[in-house]
Amino acid sequence: MSSVEAPAASLPRPRSKTHVRVRDAAVAVGGMVIGALVAKDPETQRALAELSTLLKTQSTLAAQTEQQLKLMAGEVAAGKERELAERGMSGGADFWLKIGESMNLGARDQVFALQGYANGIVQISLAGEVKRLAVGGVVDFTAGARACKVFYKQATPRQDGRVGFDLNCA
Repeated sequence: MSSVEAPAASLPRPRSKTHVRVRDAAVAVGGMVIGALVAKDPETQRALAELSTLLKTQSTLAAQTEQQLKLMAGEVAAGKERELAERGMSGGADFWLKIGESMNLGARDQVFALQGYANGIVQISLAGEVKRLAVGGVVDFTAGARACKVFYKQATPRQDGRVGFDLNCA
């Protein structure tokens, strides 16, 4: 599951910060265990130091990638707003799901899932409440102190079987 901060699903989704941190911590702990089990062999110490350097580099690159994806998502949103202001309309969807996929929308306790799709109608679940929507349909919900709406925007599935939705939280 992912938050809506990510740009359109056609871009690769980064792993969550928590996943990266847990993995890095596990590798670091594993390195410490190995270091404790072996003698103070210079070759082992060099390898552990190299591993530590590589982990720091990986962490830095992951943070940079996450920042770039956030900037891209902001640019996409700004572009849609510009289109809407200039032309009175904007295209594209904020996020895409296929049957069986879900995302957190607006808050961790707001899980939005696509349960089914047929003849342009979707069956979705939002925070456990099941609804059916035709294209253009909207579901209102509250995420923390924000009023949010999710719109069923693209009924024609992409090649990968995903249909498009927009999210707007005020």
